[in-house]
Amino acid sequence: AGYWLVDYSDPDYYYPSKRAVEILGEAENEDGRYHLHDEWFARLIEADPEAAARTSELYEGAIEGRYESYEATYPYRRPADGEIVWIHALGSLVRGEDGKAQKMYGVYQDVTKLKRAEEELIEARRAAEDASRAKGDFLANMSHEIRTPMNAVIGMTHLALQTDLTDKQRDYLQKIEGASHTLLGVINDILDFSKIEAGKMDLEAIDFSLDEVLES
Repeated sequence: AGYWLVDYSDPDYYYPSKRAVEILGEAENEDGRYHLHDEWFARLIEADPEAAARTSELYEGAIEGRYESYEATYPYRRPADGEIVWIHALGSLVRGEDGKAQKMYGVYQDVTKLKRAEEELIEARRAAEDASRAKGDFLANMSHEIRTPMNAVIGMTHLALQTDLTDKQRDYLQKIEGASHTLLGVINDILDFSKIEAGKMDLEAIDFSLDEVLES
């Protein structure tokens, strides 16, 4: 981190420490003065005009007393190498007896690594969410595609059971019918997993026959 000072008897300039100058990538001025608009604020606009406008509002708001202090995080284009770095700035005001700002002093901290790690984390989370949605879509489509022929198997088995059959044939078909319903239940469970992930799972309490469950 590096420190800086603005003296409002000369409000167009600020005075950064050597470390602050290094962070901002500025050339060393002999008098240690840097123009607030033409040097500092111009670099903000080059990096991100919208962020520059937000930062300006926070800075002016602190001077006008709308905020207790000045704090902002913004991208800054270093003139030394053209690289964009992220700066976290904190500033405190010294006011006169009339309440007017006399000085603002504070610190710059280079938070570029933290900001990039945050952006990578956001991107990783977005990729994970996309993958989860793709998996859910696949499961839903697969379940629907399997359900169509499964219903045909169940329907044809049911019709076959209405015909004249030997006891062995009827037993075979009943086992096919039971297995088909079990498989259809598995398909429905897959769809339920998708509902659980989407936070849309509904539970219901219904009567059932324990004997039939055990038999099947």
